[in-house]
Amino acid sequence: MRWDASGALSRIAGAIVRRTAAAALAVRQPSAFIARTVPNIGRASAARGVMSAPPSMPQRDAAS
Repeated sequence: MRWDASGALSRIAGAIVRRTAAAALAVRQPSAFIARTVPNIGRASAARGVMSAPPSMPQRDAAS
Protein backbone atom coordinates (compact mmCIF):
# COMPACT_ATOMS: atom_id res chain seq x y z
CA MET A 1 0.00 0.00 0.00
CA ARG A 2 2.75 2.46 0.90
CA TRP A 3 4.57 1.81 -2.34
CA ASP A 4 1.43 2.46 -4.39
CA ALA A 5 0.84 5.81 -2.69
CA SER A 6 4.49 6.75 -3.08
CA GLY A 7 4.40 5.89 -6.79
CA ALA A 8 1.26 7.94 -7.32
CA LEU A 9 2.74 10.97 -5.57
CA SER A 10 5.91 10.58 -7.59
CA ARG A 11 3.96 10.50 -10.85
CA ILE A 12 1.92 13.55 -9.87
CA ALA A 13 5.06 15.47 -8.88
CA GLY A 14 6.71 14.49 -12.17
CA ALA A 15 3.73 15.70 -14.18
CA ILE A 16 3.74 19.03 -12.34
CA VAL A 17 7.47 19.48 -12.95
CA ARG A 18 7.10 18.68 -16.66
CA ARG A 19 4.11 21.02 -17.04
CA THR A 20 5.96 23.83 -15.26
CA ALA A 21 9.03 23.31 -17.45
CA ALA A 22 6.91 23.33 -20.61
CA ALA A 23 5.17 26.54 -19.49
CA ALA A 24 8.55 28.16 -18.78
CA LEU A 25 9.74 27.19 -22.26
CA ALA A 26 6.52 28.53 -23.78
CA VAL A 27 7.34 31.98 -22.42
CA ARG A 28 10.84 31.95 -23.90
CA GLN A 29 10.31 30.24 -27.24
CA PRO A 30 8.30 31.13 -30.36
CA SER A 31 4.59 30.59 -29.86
CA ALA A 32 4.16 28.61 -33.08
CA PHE A 33 6.74 26.02 -32.02
CA ILE A 34 5.22 25.48 -28.57
CA ALA A 35 1.64 25.53 -29.84
CA ARG A 36 2.56 22.84 -32.36
CA THR A 37 4.50 20.62 -29.97
CA VAL A 38 2.51 21.13 -26.75
CA PRO A 39 -1.09 22.02 -27.74
CA ASN A 40 -2.48 22.12 -24.20
CA ILE A 41 0.24 24.43 -22.90
CA GLY A 42 -0.13 26.58 -26.01
CA ARG A 43 -3.87 26.97 -25.47
CA ALA A 44 -3.52 27.76 -21.77
CA SER A 45 -0.80 30.33 -22.44
CA ALA A 46 -2.82 31.96 -25.23
CA ALA A 47 -5.81 32.25 -22.90
CA ARG A 48 -3.60 34.03 -20.36
CA GLY A 49 -2.20 36.30 -23.06
CA VAL A 50 1.34 34.98 -22.66
CA MET A 51 1.56 34.40 -26.39
CA SER A 52 -0.50 34.99 -29.51
CA ALA A 53 -3.08 32.41 -30.49
CA PRO A 54 -2.14 29.88 -33.19
CA PRO A 55 -3.73 30.57 -36.61
CA SER A 56 -6.17 27.67 -36.15
CA MET A 57 -7.61 29.29 -33.00
CA PRO A 58 -9.95 32.30 -33.30
CA GLN A 59 -8.46 35.43 -31.74
CA ARG A 60 -11.64 36.28 -29.84
CA ASP A 61 -11.42 32.96 -27.94
CA ALA A 62 -7.93 33.85 -26.74
CA ALA A 63 -9.06 37.33 -25.67
CA SER A 64 -12.09 36.22 -23.67
